[in-house]
Amino acid sequence: MRKKLTLTIRPEVYEMVKELPRKVSVSEVFSFVLEGLYKELKLGRELKQDEVDKWLESTSEGRDFRERLREHWGPSINKIDKTAGKVKKAVGRLKTK
Repeated sequence: MRKKLTLTIRPEVYEMVKELPRKVSVSEVFSFVLEGLYKELKLGRELKQDEVDKWLESTSEGRDFRERLREHWGPSINKIDKTAGKVKKAVGRLKTK
């Protein structure tokens, strides 16, 4: 059974939430984010990518959530990933000098 929760968030976060595609459930996004944060806090460290993958793949809801995120946010996330990769390489070169 789902429970209702009232959150107070910063105005800029609220504006970002309003930009989500209508097909994306804000409640579902927050539930998954909070659950992931809880897992990290319980472990006392950041989850590794393979741990996140295993967690999302462990339930049909997680698999469905991941697929819908890829479908709706995929192009934006892929652009961010490519840019982050370039930054990592640049920083890595600076560290070796």
